[in-house]
Amino acid sequence: MKRFFTILLTSLNPSYLVRQYVFALLAALFFFFISPRDITSTLPFLIISWILYPYAMFVYDSLVGLIMGDRIWFTSWVFTFIWSTLKILIIFTFSLFLAPLGILYLYFTHKNE
Repeated sequence: MKRFFTILLTSLNPSYLVRQYVFALLAALFFFFISPRDITSTLPFLIISWILYPYAMFVYDSLVGLIMGDRIWFTSWVFTFIWSTLKILIIFTFSLFLAPLGILYLYFTHKNE
């Protein structure tokens, strides 16, 4: 089990992990402040989603990279900001379902290193 967590924590770039955890914290704070006052049912979801978010975002980044390649899109900063914010909130919401795919992929590709 220790090897499993070592593989997970070392397979992604540390700067990528830190950046994604910061975005996940912002999303968790957003959902925390818009949630009803009964936080006992929301808090476990927020904590689990915060932990799993970088691996869910890895799945999204991998799929977009596979489909789009290394293309550069020129759009307005307003559209980019709105899209990025919505993307973060949607992936944070579904991280419980997306992250296991990323975790399995990372584990099986890095287990022999």
